This record gives sequence, C-alpha cells and structure tokens, in this order.
Amino acid sequence: MKRLISFILMLTFLLIAVSCGNTPNDATTENNASTAVTTEATTSTEATTVTTEATTTTQEIIKGTEFDEDNIVFSFGAISDVHIANNNDNDEASQKFLSALKQLKEKAAEQDKDGIDAIFTAGDLIDTRQIVQMQQYKKIYESVFDVTEVPNLYCLGHYHDDNWTSAANNPDRNNFITVFGENFYLNEVEPDRVKTGNRHSAVTADDGTVYHVIALEPIAIGPNQDNTAKTGYTIYSNETKTWLDQTLKTITEENPDQYVFILNHAMIYDTVYGSDLGTYWYTEDLTSILSKYPQVVTFSGHLHFPLNDPRSVMQGAFTSFGTGAVRYMAIENGGYQDMAGKTTMNDRYEFSQGLLIQLDVNGNLRATRMDFYNKSTIGDPWIISHPTEDNSHLLKYSRSGRSETNTAPEIKSMTIEQAPAKGGISCTLAFTGVDDEFVHDYTIVLYRNGVQRREFKILADFYKHPKTSDMKAEWKQLLGVLSTNYEYKVTVIAKDSWGLVSEMKEITFTPENIDVPDTPSELPPTPYVDFDFNANGIVDTQGHVTIVSNSGAVQEKSVTHNGTTTKKYALLTKAAAATCIFNELDTREKFTAFAENGFSVEAFFSIPAGSAVQGIVCGTEAGGWGLAIAATGTPYFITGSGVDSGTNTYNTSTYATTVVDKDQLMHVVCVFDYANRMERIYVNGLLESETTLRENYHNGKDAAYNMFCLGADIGPAGTPKDFYSSNMTMVDAKIYNSALTANQVAGAYTTSVSDLSK
Repeated sequence: MKRLISFILMLTFLLIAVSCGNTPNDATTENNASTAVTTEATTSTEATTVTTEATTTTQEIIKGTEFDEDNIVFSFGAISDVHIANNNDNDEASQKFLSALKQLKEKAAEQDKDGIDAIFTAGDLIDTRQIVQMQQYKKIYESVFDVTEVPNLYCLGHYHDDNWTSAANNPDRNNFITVFGENFYLNEVEPDRVKTGNRHSAVTADDGTVYHVIALEPIAIGPNQDNTAKTGYTIYSNETKTWLDQTLKTITEENPDQYVFILNHAMIYDTVYGSDLGTYWYTEDLTSILSKYPQVVTFSGHLHFPLNDPRSVMQGAFTSFGTGAVRYMAIENGGYQDMAGKTTMNDRYEFSQGLLIQLDVNGNLRATRMDFYNKSTIGDPWIISHPTEDNSHLLKYSRSGRSETNTAPEIKSMTIEQAPAKGGISCTLAFTGVDDEFVHDYTIVLYRNGVQRREFKILADFYKHPKTSDMKAEWKQLLGVLSTNYEYKVTVIAKDSWGLVSEMKEITFTPENIDVPDTPSELPPTPYVDFDFNANGIVDTQGHVTIVSNSGAVQEKSVTHNGTTTKKYALLTKAAAATCIFNELDTREKFTAFAENGFSVEAFFSIPAGSAVQGIVCGTEAGGWGLAIAATGTPYFITGSGVDSGTNTYNTSTYATTVVDKDQLMHVVCVFDYANRMERIYVNGLLESETTLRENYHNGKDAAYNMFCLGADIGPAGTPKDFYSSNMTMVDAKIYNSALTANQVAGAYTTSVSDLSK
C-alpha cells in the first residue's frame, strides 16, 4: 500500500512540475495567504481550505511543535563514509556497516511501530571504486533490509565511489546502478536522473505523507564553470543547480510546512562542525539556492567528524547535519599531540557513528546520535519543530543563539608531580578542567626562566564517550626531565567547542632534589620469563620459554658496572643470536591478550655503539615488540600498533637518552602499560622517557607473533632475520607479565646489581 500511495503522489508531483511555470494552484495560494503562526505557545495554526460540491468551509488544523514520540510516522538512518574495502564479511568495514544497520533497525523499532523506513548514505559507500566492494555493500544491506521495503537512498563520494563527472556514461556510477539492480531505484520520482548522478526520490511515511529526498553529485573539484569559485573546492554543474532550484521550488510550494532532505557528500560551507576547514572539504556552490528554502535539511559526510560535538547540527537559512562516519573518525588539524596523523586520532578505528532521524505526525524532527561502536546513543536527541512560516524552527540550533548562552571552561586544579630521573627530575603536570558542555582541547606551555621551552596541545576525550560524564576527570602531561638549577612556569588553558577559552592558570616551581633510594621501595613480581646463563647454555627457569636455537656463545666473562668488576656467565654475540618461543602463548589471540594485560622487558648487558640498529631482546616483524639499540647508541623500545586497522604499523618508539658503553653493563627495563596507554623506558633504575601508545597491540607477522631473539631481531619464519648485535655481552634478561611501576623497576635494578656479586 505504501508503494501504491507513493507512486500516486509521485505522479502528482510530476504533473505539477510540468504545469504552467510550476505555479501553485489557487487553493495553495489561498492557504499561504491565510496562514497564522503562534510563536509564544508550542503550536502553529494553519488554515486549510476544504471544497465539497455543495459548500466551501475553512477548517483549522493545530500542529504541535513538541516532538510526539507516541506518533512517529517516518524513521530513517542517516550515515556516511562506510568505506567497504573488499568482499570479506569479517573485514572491519563490513562488520561496522552490518552493526550500524542492525542498530538503526533496532533503535527505530523502539518507538516507531512500523520500524525504519529508509537508510540515507551521504557518500563514500566503498573505498576504491571496485565492483566487488559494491557487491559487498549490497550484500550486507540486503542481509538486514528488504530494499523494496526499506530503500537505501545515496549520493556518491569523490574518489572512493566515483571520479565525479556529469557524463551519463560515467563508468563508476553506472557500475553502482548495474550492481545494485533495479530494486535499489524503485523510489525515484525522476528515474532518468539516476544516470546523471543526481537523484530525486520519495518515501511514504506511515500517515501517507511523502517525504522528498534529493541526492546530488558534483562534477569536479573547482574552479566552477563560471570561473568564480575558489580552486580546489567542490563544484556542481549549472544544469544540476538549475534543476535543484526548480525542484525545491515545486516541492516546497506544495508542502511549505514539510521538510525536504538533501544528500551531498561534501559539507555545505560554514554550516556544521568542520565545514570551514578547507576548500577540499566543503562546497559554496549550493548555498545561495538552499538558503531560499527553509524546509531544507542537508546531510553531509566526507570529514568523519565526531557527532559528540554540538556543532554537528547547525541552523541558519536551512538546517544541516553532519553524519559522523561508520568506518573511522577524524578531527581538525589542531596540532594535537599523540595523533596518528594531522587529522586522525590514534584510536580512530574505535569509532562508528551515524544518525537516526524520526518525524512525528506533525512533521517535527528528532535526531538521535548513534554510537555504533559502543552500542549506545550520544547525549540528548536534537529536536526541531516542523517548518514554520516565520522560520522560528531555525532558531533552536543556530550558531549565534547557542554560542551566546555558552560559558567558558575553567581549569579547576593544577599540581606538579616529581620523580627522580636520569640527569634531573621527571616532572608531570596533573590538572582538571570543566565546562558546561565539555572541554574540547587544552594548551599547556612550559617556560624556563621566563623563556618558552615547550608547548603541548591535548585533544580532550569528548569523542570517546557517549556520555560526557564518562570523560576523563584528571589529565597528566609529562613535562620532561627538568633541571634543579632553573625556575619553571607552566600555564594551562582549556577551550570548548564554541571557541571560548578559560582563564589561564599557572604554576611556578623549581624541581626539588630527590635522592634515588639506596634500597628498592618495592620488589618486582616474579618474572614470567627468567633467563639463566650458565655453563650448560641458556634456560628459562620459569619454563614459559624454550630456546629453540642458539648461535651465540655462553661463557664466563669479566663484566663491570658502577666501578665493580666481577665474573659472570653471559651470552656473547657477534652476528649471532638465541631464538626463543613462548610455550603457552601459542595463538595470536593469546599473545595479544598477554601484551594488552601489560608486560615489561628487562635486560642487563653491555654493547658497543654501532652504525646501525642492534637487537637486544627483539620480536618485531611487521608488528610485535623489541628492545634495541639505535644507530645513535641509545636504547629504545618499539611495539606494534593496530592504528591502521591491522596493517603493519608501530607505536612511536620510546628512546632513552643514555648511550651504551662497550665496557659497562647497562640495566634497561621497557614497560608496555596498555591500561594507561603508555610506553616507558628506564636505564639503571631511572625513567628516561615515555610515550603514548596509539591503539591496540599488533602482533608480529607469521611465526614471529610469539617468538623473539636475544642478540638480533626475529623474522617471519621464526629465525633471526636482521638487527644482529655486535659483540653484546648479556648477563641477565627477564620478561614480566605486568607493567612494572617505577618503584618495581628500581627494585629490579637493585636486585640485578646485587646478583652480580653472587
């Protein structure tokens, strides 16, 4: 029945569109002239003319402006940037798309008795314009919805979906049409327009109302056909703009109090969050047209910006929504630290977002922000009344209205934490900030004797949490190892989403002389792996690791540390190595769990600095972990990261500052503190450096996932591959199945030094 009603109403639309000048009939003109609007109350009054054979009467219809959740008649999902990358059902992009569709379906059914009516996709359906990706998108969609009942209305994104062009024979666009098949296009009001990249569709609500949806495709990245546009921004053909203007005119004259939905991949300039960050990301080509129609609601993607930010809905002459992204998240280039790239967070793949849009029987709109990754909703819904003659429906989410009532954030507390470190005192700033919505970012500046030394910009964690109450209460920033000979000042400011900045707070301090304790304040836990070098070779006394081969020599040798020389059995390497395998961590899943529980690597060794990297305790092969010596002669810790969703990437390596000595034993402990997303390196019991982890732990390739070498790095076949150490002498090595604390590292160092005399 819905399709029959929709078909009849679409025919009616076409007849109207081709009539004389698309001028409304006398009844519609009379209705517009007699409309009265009440703004003080929550209802608007409209006069409707009813004609019968005998008489003509006027009936007053009261339409409430409060959203009526008991009478929802139209529900649709608004998503974008799915980026299906292949035809693998278990692929991360496919799994996220499937989960998003299922959650939209389930959420819509909570209050809409008829369930979800459509899915709108605002571009970047796939990743690299491959037919198998189109087939996978269709397969996943049809596994959740019958497309003849729940249509998928979409526009195409640049590069990922289509090389934009107005040509009707565009191969990418035509591939979509062919692969998707005719059932994907049953809702077209103008079927012949699909091949041009522009679509005019209609979906019938439960109460018989037909909602119009227009999907637009640009022709290029600027300048426009009149050479008046900026180079590099998204442009549309003159034919598209003329058609859009005429179509909107016809629709809105017939239905002045009903929303019309526009899908375009690039943002409309100066609307929602991110729409002013660069010409590649937005378009100015449509603004003059859309501004004539206050009934317009646009949905755009492209930027992948978080829906947690209140600027993701914006009203001016019309209403605009950002759609977040199903695949991964991005942010503005704010110079924030601990980022995977200038505009991508380390944890960007831990997110998937979209909108559930619902309209009630009066045409009022509710937007529920969906957090598909956390299977939750973000904040309170955004609710907008049906279009009104005085355009009062456009005031609630205007930029000026909200920014005027916004208050600036505040820094509530600041303290300096100090700890002994090599060459000075390790100083950390701990602070808290609050805001009426949330703090967007922090800027910290460190001064020494009045001269600026460092600046740190921290992106707050607002995008991580559906509820702002779950945001981090206290932040910490390592300022570095500072000298006790200078006075330092630290300033902090907080900024919110609307650009308001807190009052600057500051602390002035001189690092204290903190003595390293002679005895450990805490002994380390029992090692998971404890290597013993003796006359018979190498053995793990804990039994968790087997030495599968050893091309190095174990023999007694004189070693020196802190001026004391003694004889110890040691592993001696010269382009040689011992290869080890974890006995019980015999699957990739088990090793990932081991790593993400937190682990530490300890080694007591001497080695000459070389001209290349040298492996000390290393299991890195397209991922994994390792303690190595840089070409500069400083120890460093490297670990694999899943930051690019399983590709071969690493966390930022954590480098010590002390250079190795061929004649002096050095005690190094590397700590992988996954719970706190930190990686640290200690030399001779003192913290020398720490960095923030990017994302999930990423195993090494093939057999390397649970193998490592003493004196080299492991290869994919489970044998030493490269980074051979040159003349290393190792007297002790341990692996712990926990992230050691600073006190435990100090205890491990004291214990190792004590063992030298045994």
